[in-house]
Amino acid sequence: MIVVAARPGHGKSLYGMQWLYSLALGGSKVCIIFEEMSSKGLARRSVNYLSGSSQEKWTGDMSGLISEMDDYREVTSNIFIVEHCGSVSKVTEQIDRLSEHRDIDAVVVDYCQILTGSGKSKYEQVSDISRSIKRCAVKNNIVAMLLAQTNRDSERRDGGIPLMSDLRDSSAIEADADVILFLQWPFKSDPTYQDPLEYRMYVAKNRNRETVSPIIVSRIDPSIQRIYAESKPPIQKEIFNES
Repeated sequence: MIVVAARPGHGKSLYGMQWLYSLALGGSKVCIIFEEMSSKGLARRSVNYLSGSSQEKWTGDMSGLISEMDDYREVTSNIFIVEHCGSVSKVTEQIDRLSEHRDIDAVVVDYCQILTGSGKSKYEQVSDISRSIKRCAVKNNIVAMLLAQTNRDSERRDGGIPLMSDLRDSSAIEADADVILFLQWPFKSDPTYQDPLEYRMYVAKNRNRETVSPIIVSRIDPSIQRIYAESKPPIQKEIFNES
């Protein structure tokens, strides 16, 4: 299970959708399960990403945009959308059904803490959500990406570098995950930040594999819902020492 975590507004959904689109372009069958975004909002983001056009350009002659979207029709037929399950039990039911009848290869769940699970406390519920999705992914032999929120601690920390302890509501998320990525859009936390389009991905966990670059500096273009690679020297691995 891959866990992708960030503060609200730092691009979790954008990252998850871009990952799914890349898989679908390669021929994989994928699913996104979202709890907050509307179908209209998801469709708008999809057009942004697939066409490379911002909404401001969706006026006048739409023939070019329509032609581009027609080219992606076959690709998007491999993407299945599930809305507002509410509980993790319904999420796993949907994953089981799509695995059996559509043979999906991957799923994104957006996002962990908004679902309900078994347990009286929030800690118990989030722990159940994490473990249930992990078990479901293993059972169906698919890749699951679980989006999650972090707490405010990283915003109070010098440099804003996220740590494992920032995962909100349950330490089970850290234990269950095979890979943990933290996302950070520095400009969102600090409007005076020198580069408003700089985007960072921190590789905090990579079970049984080497972490070559613990931080990846990239670019984000929110107008077309895309993250771009950018080559820069990696920050030293000591950034993840929590002692």
